[in-house]
Amino acid sequence: MTPYPFDPTPETEIADRINTAQNQMAAHQIDALFLTHKPDIYYFSGTAQDCYLYIEKDRDPVLFVKRYLPRAQQETPLKNIEPINSIKDIPRLIEYKFKRHPDTCGLAFDVVPVKDFHFYKTLFNSTQFVDGTPVVESCRQIKSPWEIDQMKKAALVSKQTFDFMAKNIKPGISEMEFCGMFETYSRTLGHSGKLLARHYRSELFPFHLMSGKNGGIPGALDSPLCGTGTSNLKCLPLWCWPQAAQRKRTHPD
Repeated sequence: MTPYPFDPTPETEIADRINTAQNQMAAHQIDALFLTHKPDIYYFSGTAQDCYLYIEKDRDPVLFVKRYLPRAQQETPLKNIEPINSIKDIPRLIEYKFKRHPDTCGLAFDVVPVKDFHFYKTLFNSTQFVDGTPVVESCRQIKSPWEIDQMKKAALVSKQTFDFMAKNIKPGISEMEFCGMFETYSRTLGHSGKLLARHYRSELFPFHLMSGKNGGIPGALDSPLCGTGTSNLKCLPLWCWPQAAQRKRTHPD
C-alpha cells in the first residue's frame, strides 16, 4: 500500500490507553474486554477497519481484522493482528492463543445491541459478560497532551470556518445554500463532515444554521437552539425550515 496519508495515533498513545484499560479492568475485576463499537476500537487500536479488539488484563491485546487487513496493519501500532473471515473465528483463535476463554469479559453495554449480545454469548458460552462501559469511559475521561493538541487543531478548523462565514454571508442567500458553502470550505480544512454520538437515540451534526423565526423553534435536542430540521423524522437540529431551500434569494429571513 502507499504510505498512510494522515498522521496515525502515536504508538505511545495507544500503549498508554491499553495500559490504563488493563488497570481499570483489574480494578473492576474483569478478565478481558471485547470491543465491537468502532469508536472504541479506533481509540484503543488506531484503526477503524472492520475489526474487533480483544484485551486481557495481563496480556497484549489482539486485533481481529475482517477487512481491510493491509490498511489495518498500516494504521495500528498493535503487534498481535489476526485476519478472520467471520467473527465466529474469534473464540477459536482466543483459545489457541491463551489456552482458555476468560471467566468474565466486558462488553460496552451502552452501545452493543441486545441481539449482538445474545450472539456473543453463544460464541463464548463459558464466559460471563459484564458491562465494560465504565472501563472505556474511565480511560477517555483524562485527556493526554497529544489529545489536547488534537482538540486545539479541531478548534482552529472551527475558527477558520466561522471566519469564512463572516466574510461570505450576504443578504438574500438561503440557509441551505449558505450551509453548502461553509461546509464545503470546512471539508477542505480536513473536517470529516460528520460527528459520532455514543447513543442509539441520538446523532450529531457538525453545523447548525438557523435564522429568523426558525431560531426560536424548540425541539428534541437539550439545547437553547434547535430549529425544525429538514424532515419530521429528524427530530434533531438541522439547518432550516423545510421550505428554506425553495425560498427565493430575494426573500431572506
